[in-house]
Order: sequence, then C-alpha cells, then structure tokens
Amino acid sequence: MSTGWTVLAAAAAVALAGTVRTWIVAFSVPYGHPPQPVCPNCQNAVIPAGRMGLLGWLPPNGRCRTCGERIGPPPGTVEALLAVAAGALVHTSTVPVAAPVLVFLAAAGVTLAFVDLAARRLPDPFTAAAFAAAAVVILLQMLTGGGWSHGLRAATAAGITGGCYFLLTLIANGGMGDVKLGLTTGLLLGAQSWTAVLIGGLASVLITAVIGSTLRAAGRRKPGDDIAHGPSMLAGVVITLVTLA
Repeated sequence: MSTGWTVLAAAAAVALAGTVRTWIVAFSVPYGHPPQPVCPNCQNAVIPAGRMGLLGWLPPNGRCRTCGERIGPPPGTVEALLAVAAGALVHTSTVPVAAPVLVFLAAAGVTLAFVDLAARRLPDPFTAAAFAAAAVVILLQMLTGGGWSHGLRAATAAGITGGCYFLLTLIANGGMGDVKLGLTTGLLLGAQSWTAVLIGGLASVLITAVIGSTLRAAGRRKPGDDIAHGPSMLAGVVITLVTLA
C-alpha cells in the first residue's frame, strides 16, 4: 500500500499501545496461572474489573498510574514495535480493506512477543486472535483477486509450519504455543510465496540461535536454558515480507 496507509497504520497501532501494555502485564504470568490485571507492586488494577483485556491503559513510560513504579516493557519499546510491525504489514499488503485487521494482528503479535520474553509462554487468547486475524487477511486477499490457489497455498504452508513445530515439540520438548503461532506465521508467509515460507522459517531459527549464543556468551543463559522463540518467529515474518515485497 501507499506511504499514507503505512503512516496511518503505524499511528493507529501506537494509539493501541496503552492497552497492549496492560495485556502484556496481565498475561506475563507462569503457565497455568490466570491473568493478573493488577500492578504487582501496589495491587491496583491496570485493567478495570469486568473489562478484561479491553479498556485498560498504561502510559508510554510503562509506569503504574497509582504507585509510579515501572511495570512491563521499558518506555517506548511497545510503541516502537507496534509502529514498525503495523507499518510493515500494511505497507507490504495490496488490500486496503485489510489494514485495520493487520493493525490488530500487529497488536496481538507484539503482545505475544513481550509475554514470551517475560514468561516463556504464548497465551492462547492471543495466538487464537493472531490466527483469526491472519485468516481474515487471507480471505480478503482471495476475494480481491488472489483466488482459491492463493488461499490453498497459505493453508498448506500453515499446515507445514505448524507440523514442523509440532515435531520439534515432540523431539526437543518445545511448547505448543510455538505450534499455534506457527500456523499464523505459515499463513502469512504462504500467502506471499513458498520462497517466503522458506526464508521466514530460516530467519526465525537464525535469530533465536544468534540471541541464544549472545546471551550465553554474556553469561545470562546456560546451555539448555529455554530461549523464547516466539519473538523470532514474528520478526522473521516481518523481515521476510518487507524483503520480498
């Protein structure tokens, strides 16, 4: 799409940053624990009761509005990644009507990335939301000239990517969150081309390997320690789509 659409998408995504920050705080809890929509320091709600995940808001500095302590990601990081992700997804798309869905997809993806970094998990509500958004985008592409072959390639790629991560789960004790997210990344990359599927998959593995090696060299991880792979999967998609656009 045009530069105008890209800028509008980035701005819309940044406008969602306050809510995305509350999602990250609420879901950055150990696997099996319910979301905690309160500040861990003062226990005041960051997401109002009865409106879980919808209308909470945290400022760009990441500080609790009650006690002033920083909770969640560092200042500006959520806003910057939302702008980049939404801008890149919309810029590489050829379907203007899909722009709002792509902004929402960026919000779900950024949430997943930060939660995975903080708690080594990919919460089901956001993997499901990301998959649904990607499926809607593919459908819109099919209806605006892509045809059934376009959708079939995307669905096949999703099955292959998800299947590969499922095998890794069985062999290397990976997580089912990666499998579910793999369905979404497969859809998005498959909609582009088979080349994108290959490049995106390799890029995500390479990013995780580099990060893991760097952390171990710095003494912040030991061999065998878990490394969050979700952010690399998402980054691989964005990098691949922008590169091949």
